[in-house]
Amino acid sequence: MSDNKIADLEAKIEAILIMSSEPVTEENILNSIHNSPLKNKNVTLDEVVQSFDSLVKKYSKNFGFILQKTSLGYRFYTSPTLKDFVENYLQNIQTAQPLSISALETLAIVAYKGPISRSQINSIRGVKSDSTIRTLQLRDLISEKSSADASGASFFEVTNYFLEKLGLSSTSELAPLAPYLPDNFSADDEII
Repeated sequence: MSDNKIADLEAKIEAILIMSSEPVTEENILNSIHNSPLKNKNVTLDEVVQSFDSLVKKYSKNFGFILQKTSLGYRFYTSPTLKDFVENYLQNIQTAQPLSISALETLAIVAYKGPISRSQINSIRGVKSDSTIRTLQLRDLISEKSSADASGASFFEVTNYFLEKLGLSSTSELAPLAPYLPDNFSADDEII
């Protein structure tokens, strides 16, 4: 394989690894190359494997991350030598920027009432919640999903990350709200 072909193949693998949230296999890469608009069928599985091996060696030295093969495929990981530094950074970020009261209110509404539309959230809170919703999305605590009906409205629900952080498998495991509701509130009352 020529140096240009090796460099091109490694660049394609790196591009896929960077954007992929899941591990990438040699077969994934080969299929992507063979099914690309260029229909490049002259790349073999052996060449893809060799390219992965070369990248593993390349990223094993003097980088903040490594390329590692797992049972599910290849993935970039933080270099083990920087573990303490990264943990310290994450602890500082998480404690330095707690969620605001409005973000916690919005998160609770989405957790207990979701999937819920933006207008329903605004109605419950009594104020516009656009920036708060955006903050919760950026922190991967809520996600937006499109409606299946003709309205095309978007609905928000909590993410698996949110559930994982609370140690829950679904929102049905959230603590009941009944003890915190006003005395004159009935379960049949509509909040919205």
